[in-house]
Amino acid sequence: MENSITIPYSPELHGITRIKNGKWGIVLGHGEYTDIDKGVLASVSKKLAEKNISTVRFNFPFRMSKIKYKDPASLDQAFIHVYNWIVQQYPDIRWAMGGHGIAAESSVRIASILDDGSNVPAIVGLSYPLFPLNRPELADPRSFAAILGEGIFCQGSNSKRGDYQRMENSIQMMANHVQVKLIKGANHNLEVPDKKQDTVAFWIANDIEKFLLHLV
Repeated sequence: MENSITIPYSPELHGITRIKNGKWGIVLGHGEYTDIDKGVLASVSKKLAEKNISTVRFNFPFRMSKIKYKDPASLDQAFIHVYNWIVQQYPDIRWAMGGHGIAAESSVRIASILDDGSNVPAIVGLSYPLFPLNRPELADPRSFAAILGEGIFCQGSNSKRGDYQRMENSIQMMANHVQVKLIKGANHNLEVPDKKQDTVAFWIANDIEKFLLHLV
C-alpha cells in the first residue's frame, strides 16, 4: 500500500512510501521532467513492492517550489537529508539510493559520503544522463570514479541522454564493478513503443531484484 509522507526540510518535501517486510529498500528521486506519482518511478515502485522491496519516492526542492532545476548542490543536500531521514524511520531495512535521470546523477555524487562505517549505499540508477540531449560527444564519465560501492544502471537503447552502449563503455572504463542493464527500445523516460509501462517496469524490477539479492 502507498502512503503519502511529508519530510521535514525547507521547503518541506513530499514523498510516497511503499514499505514492505523484506530486507531491502530504495530511496528514489525523480528526473528533471518526470514525477514520483506517475510514469517509470511509480510503475517500478509497484513492481518492486511485489518483490517485497520497499521504496520511498520524493520530490526535490525545485519541484516543491515550482521552479526550474538549476542547482545540483541543492539536489544533493536534499537527497542526503531524505536518505538519512528514512534510515532513521526504518532502520531494519537496508537502503539503496538512486532514481531517474538527475536523481541517478545525484546518487553517484553522494553515495560514497553516506558510508556509515559498515557499507556505502548501493546505487540504483534509471536512465543516467551521461550527456546533454543529443550531444554524445559531450559525454563525461569521470564522475563514475566516485562509485566506491555497488551499483546498477538500467539504460534504454534509444535514450538521447545516455544510451546503453555508451553507458556500458563508460562504466567499464571508470567503474567496472558496476552493472549496466539494457532496456531494449527504451527512451530516456524508459518508455518502449508498443509495450505497457507495467511491462517495462517488470523488466527493470527483475534486474534490480537480482542485483540486490547478490549483495551481502
